[in-house]
Amino acid sequence: MKNFDNKKKKVWRLLPLGLCFLATACGTKADTDIKTEMGETAGTSREADSPAAQKDVADAADTGSRQGGTDIIMVYTTEKLEDSEEEIPALYTDDLSLLDHMEQEGSGYAYRDGMVYYRQYHIDSFEDGALWADYAPTAGTDKEIVCIDADGKQTVLFSDQGYGSICLVGERFYMTEAVMKQSESGERVYSNIYSVDMQGQNRMEHGFGEIYAVDVDRGILILKQQPENTWKGTYAALDCGSGEIVPLAFDACEYQTFWDYHDGWCYFDVHKEGESGICRVAAISLDGEQKEILALTSNNETEETPGYTEEICQIGTDGDRIYIVYGGYAGTGHFYQGGRIITTKLDGSDYRAMECEADSFYVCHDGGRTLVYVPRLVYVPDNESGYEATVWDVEENRVFPSDFPQRLIWGQKRHEEMPYREYMPPRPLCIVGDEERNFYALPDDSGKIVPVAMGVEKKVAMRGGGEVDYIDYKNFYYADGFLYFDVEFNIYNAEYAIGWRDGYDRLQTDVYRLNLETDAIELLYSY
Repeated sequence: MKNFDNKKKKVWRLLPLGLCFLATACGTKADTDIKTEMGETAGTSREADSPAAQKDVADAADTGSRQGGTDIIMVYTTEKLEDSEEEIPALYTDDLSLLDHMEQEGSGYAYRDGMVYYRQYHIDSFEDGALWADYAPTAGTDKEIVCIDADGKQTVLFSDQGYGSICLVGERFYMTEAVMKQSESGERVYSNIYSVDMQGQNRMEHGFGEIYAVDVDRGILILKQQPENTWKGTYAALDCGSGEIVPLAFDACEYQTFWDYHDGWCYFDVHKEGESGICRVAAISLDGEQKEILALTSNNETEETPGYTEEICQIGTDGDRIYIVYGGYAGTGHFYQGGRIITTKLDGSDYRAMECEADSFYVCHDGGRTLVYVPRLVYVPDNESGYEATVWDVEENRVFPSDFPQRLIWGQKRHEEMPYREYMPPRPLCIVGDEERNFYALPDDSGKIVPVAMGVEKKVAMRGGGEVDYIDYKNFYYADGFLYFDVEFNIYNAEYAIGWRDGYDRLQTDVYRLNLETDAIELLYSY
């Protein structure tokens, strides 16, 4: 049996082609002042590394906001932070109790009072083959909703035709199903949002779209609605108690992209009508309040790469700060070209930024310090490239090396940038494995790494019915001392490949439950 586990199905996410930013220094004048992150306005300049200059930029943005407009910050790459030789070591802990506090909404599992709920798939539940082994669900196929207790007793509750995430809010499951409908361009598969009670009865329809975030305490779902016969979606909040759907539309906005939800606020990248090349970071509360945090633009109009534009690539919130990756993608593989990671307070003040070579980051807090981990591209003598972690101390504006596993940083991505379709999976349980199939988790914002399960490959029966080219471990979920995960066996199929992008047939998927205390493993089912 061949096992090419080091072959990643979305290799373009991890191997940038190089940095494409140009360091220039020019200012322009728009309807509102365009300011650089070094403190420049048109016709003025300051020392790039000056802390006073950085403070002036934040103060200027505050003033513009108070005057009824938001200053547009032109993003450059010339600012240098202080490098430190002091290494910040990765911190490991065997305290599995930290896993009890992990955020796990948006997964293929749900939990209530000692019972874990999941959907049991069948061989016809997904298409046979696909590019990068990214198999789409098939419409009109039956599955079962199953619950399992601590002793391993499984009970089938009901059957339906759903797929993907299961959200248990109150006494109802909120889920999606694939529906085939006729559109102007022919038959098209839509994702339909629906809910049922815990016995599968009293079904309610919530429209075509996807569930992007869940607030169980408030009983709110954040939806992306997808009307028929259009690819342009809108956003809304679903009140699970009343069934009311409230639009989340930013004023005078041509289109917007959802990135994060935190404490009653949704955070978007918005583009206003009539504007070109300006990315605005905005927020809308569940009560309908709107605020614009900052606006970014690029001077990269002369970039030689065809079709390359700089834009917002990631947004995430942490405490009273927001973090934004601003850069761009290029090439047939949609490789990230490098850019900046920017952070401000949630009101747009206290602007800070650093260069980054990856579109992922992880924010943690250690002894009052706010530390941002980002992967840094490094080169080795044999001309191969890879990543190591670097750490940005936001308050001190210093950068440190670290032996922190960069795979865990990649696991924090909210969006997955895909060149052929828009795709935003819900935030997953952050468990990732190394090449030896040792799984690690980031349970909170302390920066502590929990080794969850070691040598998992040895515990799993290498099944799949013959030759296997790619084995994928995914759909991780933790509850009451058990780790749930899928093992998917795939074989290469050139029919689904596009150039260097690999195509696969799915041979078999096994669903396991691992007892982290006893190390005993159970095969729940296969399909």
